[in-house]
Amino acid sequence: MDQNKKLFLKPDNPLLYRIAKKIKKRDLKEKWFLDIVEIMKTTAGVYQPNNKNKKFMVGLAAPQIGYSIKLIFVDTGVDLNRDTKFRNIIFMINPIILHKSKKMKSGREGCYSTNIGFCDVDGIVKRYEKIKVKYMNLDGKEIVYEFEGFTSVIVQHEIDHINGKVLVHRIKKEKDLHILFPSEVADYRKNYRKWKRTLDPKIYWKDIVGKK
Repeated sequence: MDQNKKLFLKPDNPLLYRIAKKIKKRDLKEKWFLDIVEIMKTTAGVYQPNNKNKKFMVGLAAPQIGYSIKLIFVDTGVDLNRDTKFRNIIFMINPIILHKSKKMKSGREGCYSTNIGFCDVDGIVKRYEKIKVKYMNLDGKEIVYEFEGFTSVIVQHEIDHINGKVLVHRIKKEKDLHILFPSEVADYRKNYRKWKRTLDPKIYWKDIVGKK
């Protein structure tokens, strides 16, 4: 079993669907905040040896592992090939999207927060191709930056988490919400657009998602 999965809240945990708390600039030097940053690095695999057999994450939000604060982790240098090296790790504090492109694109997404134990729930999600984001970095400096392509998708996915949303909230059609077992991951990545095992998003976690 992937050890990382043990660290994540189960998908029916109400904290995942709560808007996270904003972080103040004075919090950046507090031990509790610095500890969370280190826990997120460890969870994402930043400190592991460069080993192709070990998994790493291209994005992570604090609420996913039980910390309801507006803090996300993103590797802004990764591409769709997802090699085994981190390229450009950044933390975004209180990120907000200032501008979205008119053009959108659909693509495959998965998430540790939608793993239901015996299988994963992934799907095809429509995202903006470009976004402009304002956030504070770990030094307390305000940054405004434009992301595009695969990185834009990661940033949007993680910002959703701090706003109480998971990928299920972005999927409206049953055919685009997919169930797959661990042994099917490789096949799914190649054939996800034709995947047949689906789950109706209207009844999925209906006691939580239905309230959104």
